[in-house]
Amino acid sequence: MSGLARLINDLGLDADLEARFQREPREVIQDYGLSREEEEALVFGWPADESAGQMNRAHVLVVEDEPVNRDLMVEFLEMEGFSVDAAGDGEEALRYCRDQAPDIVLMDINLPILSGLEATRELRDWPSMTAVPVIAVSAQSEPPHRQAAEAAGCTVFEPKPVNFPRLLRLMQCLLLARRV
Repeated sequence: MSGLARLINDLGLDADLEARFQREPREVIQDYGLSREEEEALVFGWPADESAGQMNRAHVLVVEDEPVNRDLMVEFLEMEGFSVDAAGDGEEALRYCRDQAPDIVLMDINLPILSGLEATRELRDWPSMTAVPVIAVSAQSEPPHRQAAEAAGCTVFEPKPVNFPRLLRLMQCLLLARRV
């Protein structure tokens, strides 16, 4: 399924957004066992209650080897109210997750020492990490790379350069789905 939607931002400017889905968005949302109200919140807009603020207090692990990219992502997420820690390679990410499980992981795929795919495979074997969303982040966004990320256990794939508003919305949806 694919479609074209027109979005209007806070400045009143509009932009076209094209999205392609292998499955209907509602099918994906139903996988999380959400109530009808929660489904509608994800499909039609963020709920206007306190839960949105609670989502932003979640603990995020950013795994990125490029210091500029890592710092930018950390700064953006902290400005949005998230608690953020960072790792520069897959082994560092595993050490971090052994000590404390984050609420969500942003995992670069191409990492030194231990790749993001290898790190994700190992994380998925740990009981404390099986339900933690892992967002694969990579500039290599062709179908074979996306399929490899899915096979490794990544929850979703976000291409680089990262679209921060879309990433934020995706994170909020995954955190809400995990909370229920």
